[in-house]
Amino acid sequence: MKRIVRLLFESQIVRINAFTRDIYPCTQVAMDAFPELRHSIYRAAELAVAPTADRDAVVEIVRHLSGTLLSEQAELKR
Repeated sequence: MKRIVRLLFESQIVRINAFTRDIYPCTQVAMDAFPELRHSIYRAAELAVAPTADRDAVVEIVRHLSGTLLSEQAELKR
């Protein structure tokens, strides 16, 4: 989950000209950049800090954010 939040943050690094490894600022930047995914990004950050054995909770977050992650990755490759 931490990697998912960091990937969304990293897609914004150049635009905001900032870098951090702390999960909270990464979460804030990601939620600001992708407001329609705010709830899922926040939940991913929660799971990064307090992991769960609930596979369904993890799959739900990954499924919900994967499209954005893939499109952002494709943009960075251009």
